[in-house]
Amino acid sequence: MYGNPFTYFSSISTAANDGWVLESIVTSHTGGSMSASGTLRIGDDASNRQYLSILSFTTSAIPDNAVIHSVTLKLHKAGVVSTDPLTINSIGSFLVDMKKGTFGAAALENGDFQAAASVNAVAHFSSIGKGWYQLVLPASDFTYVNLGGITQFRLRFTSPSNFNLSANYDTFYAGDATASADRPVLTVDYHLP
Repeated sequence: MYGNPFTYFSSISTAANDGWVLESIVTSHTGGSMSASGTLRIGDDASNRQYLSILSFTTSAIPDNAVIHSVTLKLHKAGVVSTDPLTINSIGSFLVDMKKGTFGAAALENGDFQAAASVNAVAHFSSIGKGWYQLVLPASDFTYVNLGGITQFRLRFTSPSNFNLSANYDTFYAGDATASADRPVLTVDYHLP
């Protein structure tokens, strides 16, 4: 064998820090309420307020000198309320903002809604079948994987709402899903120089 072999880091999201945040007032762009248990929500409610969700992964087990080759985030869809935004594309693309560290404290907070990201709209999720969605991080954003602690992701749609005064959101399993096979997974492939 020549060269350095790849190592595969894989982690389920930290259930205690996962959850959804609902906008306080339509188009306020600030968080108003939240839930750190149950499923994640992405879309809008019947008042046109936006739902977004936070996923948290402890990535400190990846060595500081790791040379990253790929980063993949996978989510399993749990259900849909009303019309599925992913199917009719009424709220735009399903994408992610990324934070090298945490958006606020490690635990979910209302302020995570508007907190600055290290990079916005990193990439779009794609369906890979059987309710699973996958995001492959572009190489230009590997630097935002926090090798010294926590890496967080904020899940959202491109548009804040479809403004139809009807709840339209998708739900995804979080790190506390009953079946471990349903939980969000972050995989990082790397080698050591």
